[in-house]
Amino acid sequence: MKKGPPPDFVRDRNGNVVNGLRKQKSKTKGGREIVRYFTVPADGGRKYFGNSDDKPGAIFAYRQWQAQQEGHTLGVTTGKATLREFDDDPEAVFRRPIEITIDKDGSVEVADHVQEDAFWAVVASEIHSNAQLVAQKTKIEQIGYLHRLEPPPPSKSLEEIGRLYLDDKVDEITPKEWKNSETWWKEFCDITGAKFVADLDRQQFRRYMKIIKQRRGGRSPVWIRSRFSKIKTIIHHALDEMDLTADEQKILKIVSLLKPPPKPTPDPDVITPQDLKMILKVADDWMTALILTALNCAYGATDCCRLERNMIDGRQGTIRFDRTKAVGRAKGSVPRVAVLWKRTHKALKKIDRELRHVFALAHGRPPHVETIRRYWDDLLQEAGIDRDLSFGVLRRSTQTAAASSKNPAVPYQQYQVLSGHTFKGVEDNYIRRNPRLVELACEAVERYYFGRISM
Repeated sequence: MKKGPPPDFVRDRNGNVVNGLRKQKSKTKGGREIVRYFTVPADGGRKYFGNSDDKPGAIFAYRQWQAQQEGHTLGVTTGKATLREFDDDPEAVFRRPIEITIDKDGSVEVADHVQEDAFWAVVASEIHSNAQLVAQKTKIEQIGYLHRLEPPPPSKSLEEIGRLYLDDKVDEITPKEWKNSETWWKEFCDITGAKFVADLDRQQFRRYMKIIKQRRGGRSPVWIRSRFSKIKTIIHHALDEMDLTADEQKILKIVSLLKPPPKPTPDPDVITPQDLKMILKVADDWMTALILTALNCAYGATDCCRLERNMIDGRQGTIRFDRTKAVGRAKGSVPRVAVLWKRTHKALKKIDRELRHVFALAHGRPPHVETIRRYWDDLLQEAGIDRDLSFGVLRRSTQTAAASSKNPAVPYQQYQVLSGHTFKGVEDNYIRRNPRLVELACEAVERYYFGRISM
């Protein structure tokens, strides 16, 4: 067997491999190097088609031989179109017949002996080399000025959208809301699997909505509403502040799909004096102080978690707890004040451990709201109360007891201020300097539940 380098495959002008045709270099007796083109037929041996002096001719001769082997005729136009192939030499032009059939419904069929990739390669080459001629022949004038078009700008990244909101709102929202915004936006990106706006579609938003609802578990509808609302807020901020394309705006507006569960009908149910007596009977010192504080001051679970010792004035027997609001007319800190009952003050002293937070647990940190709710549910069960009462019923009970007092009647503004709501005509600084403004409301609540006041 003759030794030497393996034969190389042959490529046409477009860089496509001419399947089956090979080339091999050799030298003549005079020392001149030549290239010979050949193929290996199925019956063995080699069949040569020319040398380097005429590469286009060698390729054409090979294809003609190949067509004959397949039962076709090459060199005569038998169809309705002709595919032109150009070699390195622009003058070397030869024709290969192709058959194109167009049905009544507009479908196009190309004969099997024409390679689709080769066809489209030549079409692309024609458009690049002479777009004006192609536009004239096809009567598609837009092809003539394709060279003027600019590629579309890259799609905005979701990370960029989230960072814009977080940077703009860092001084406008509470640290907790800022952290939640960062966490929930990352959660949205992870669930949808999108990195850019262009990656989002209606299906991605539906996927996010479905998974969040599945993760809710036994949590209240607020858990879902808070997330959906924040995602909408971040996206609407981008729609207002970013230079987005029409397509990007259209995609982001699909966020309207995120419809949270409806808010539950307000429950007018309250704790009765009998219920409270049964609950306090089985409560330990920590829960007793927590319940009395919530009822005395119209606090929810979150308020109790955040309550600090420096907010309590032991000499005056008052609490001033500023409630933070991020939006609306009351944006900023809204003063909340209450006058402590003696029984509440006494209960708080029993759990006094000189820690920063009043209701800090054994590890020194405040409890989570879900921890308080769990302790509360266990307490209701132990007290034998089978009604579905949340911890928030204590705050509602305070408001109801103060509002329903008849002798004496409590002014509307007092139990509004006690509840932490703004009241037109009452300055915040006045409330901070005069926390005993709500004394009448606190007395009415204690009288309703304990029959007498201890303040």
